[in-house]
Amino acid sequence: MTGALLRWRMLPQMSLWAASRLTLMVTVSFLMGWAVVTAFVLALVPDAAFSAAAWPVLALALAGIVAVLLCARPGWPNGFTMLHVLGLTALDCGAAALALWLLMPGEIGFGTLLPAFLLALGAGLLSGAPGGVGAFEMVLLALLPGGAEEGILAAVLAWRLIQYVIPALIGAAVALRAPVRAAAPQIPSPPWPVEGPEAGLLRQGHLFPLALGRTALAAGRTRHALIALHGPGGRQGAAASLHELRGLAQAEARVPSA
Repeated sequence: MTGALLRWRMLPQMSLWAASRLTLMVTVSFLMGWAVVTAFVLALVPDAAFSAAAWPVLALALAGIVAVLLCARPGWPNGFTMLHVLGLTALDCGAAALALWLLMPGEIGFGTLLPAFLLALGAGLLSGAPGGVGAFEMVLLALLPGGAEEGILAAVLAWRLIQYVIPALIGAAVALRAPVRAAAPQIPSPPWPVEGPEAGLLRQGHLFPLALGRTALAAGRTRHALIALHGPGGRQGAAASLHELRGLAQAEARVPSA
């Protein structure tokens, strides 16, 4: 609820319903990315807890990704978006684990902390408690070597201050200002008609007119590409505006092709 309300305030071009759907998709995407990253770490780190269950989770995740790519509908994430989610999740979890490790007692190595941290993070996320308070600490203490409980709890307390409290205060200050974010780049429609044999393809309904500089081209989308078509005389104009096509494709998580 808080994520939806904040997105609604920070992105005034979105309705509350759209902000709620976006928040739900972000939450589910992060949980799926966390599951893949955690299973990958558990499978690679020797003697990690629940390492036997890591390979089935990885196989199931791979099957799910393939199923989404093969059975995807318009508006579903493509392969580039899935890789971005996995990469950002790994970066987020790795940086948070490193910050906690720097505060931990010296006898706990990063290889020991990382799998325990990921499992504790998942327990905190699934618990629904703010910041995972309680569930995170219980799982972390259960998976780390005993004898340093006081130092671990002190490190977690300092880590929560760095990881949650300070960013929350900074975010609250930004949210109070409610800056108006620029909308995502939209595909421009040319004010002049598309010329050449490609113009006939527009009547079939699968392509749309695209303005690249002073050139009007017929364009289309695949799952992973934004394609601009040109006839024999249009190559030079399309090449001169390729940087525009690249920017539009990058905003849609696609590769440009002209």
